[in-house]
Amino acid sequence: MSYFSTRSDLLTQYSAELSQLHETCTHHLSAFAPRLQQAGKALLQRYTAHWQGIDWVQPLVLNEAWSVPLPSRQTLTLANALTTLHTQIQTEAMNNDSWRSTELLPLGSLLYTQALHQYQQLFPPTSHFWRLLEGYYLEWTEATLREQQRKWGAVRRYTQEDILQLAGTRALLKIHGAAVVMLTDNQRVIVPLGSILDHIHIALQLMDGIINWRDDMQARRVTYFLTEVAIDLKVPEMSGLGRLNLERFMITTPLLVKVANKALDHLSAAQKVAGRLDVPALASYIDALETTCRQVSHHLSYDLIDTRGRLGRAAVSASF
Repeated sequence: MSYFSTRSDLLTQYSAELSQLHETCTHHLSAFAPRLQQAGKALLQRYTAHWQGIDWVQPLVLNEAWSVPLPSRQTLTLANALTTLHTQIQTEAMNNDSWRSTELLPLGSLLYTQALHQYQQLFPPTSHFWRLLEGYYLEWTEATLREQQRKWGAVRRYTQEDILQLAGTRALLKIHGAAVVMLTDNQRVIVPLGSILDHIHIALQLMDGIINWRDDMQARRVTYFLTEVAIDLKVPEMSGLGRLNLERFMITTPLLVKVANKALDHLSAAQKVAGRLDVPALASYIDALETTCRQVSHHLSYDLIDTRGRLGRAAVSASF
């Protein structure tokens, strides 16, 4: 899940909806068997500590952008939340060999089944929505497996196609978007909205790689950013990064800003498509993401400058 934060004004705008969502999810999980109920509430607590994450706020933006009626809005938001929690369990199980992760798989299956039940209240079996849902789930599965196959071994450069396919790791978020536009009789925007969300999700993946590079190193998780670091340092194996002082390297390389700019390019592409749809709430949302992206890049760059100063002072002290 992305913990890339939205601007505080967006969080304030949707604070009531987020609070209601937490209450609804908790109530829904209370109907599970005791063991699954406990695991589900613990999972919810762990991830709603990051309400600012795009996975939670984005559906609320889309609901408003297309003026989804309140009863349907609540059903859609719950369905997306259950799908998001399901995704986390599946992703953790694939990235973690621990018994704890695999133990949660039955909960993950139940959460997704419950999400489908929510959508069944809104769409008949013959609706085109179900074909879209199947396609998004297949896209997510293939993309997640493809990224998982990037082992902590030989460095393999991300091609432009690889970067575009990063969007697939968040394809399940497009289920909610498709549901929104179909419920409001705006089927014509399914394709452009999918393109917008893909660009947003690529940007989030790139920014997450910058923000969380230390955690990714520790978990031996291959990302676009760490791959670019390895290529820049001419390290043939990802494991070679662990033998280098990456803190010092980050101070001197423009790579962080370069990758942040690539993320901004994708947000600009999303904004360009959104401009043709003439949906002000969506355009404002992308603008907020662009602002946040610039703020994060600036903040991280400032941190590196501060680190450079501290290392310099330490070197001077050591010379006396």
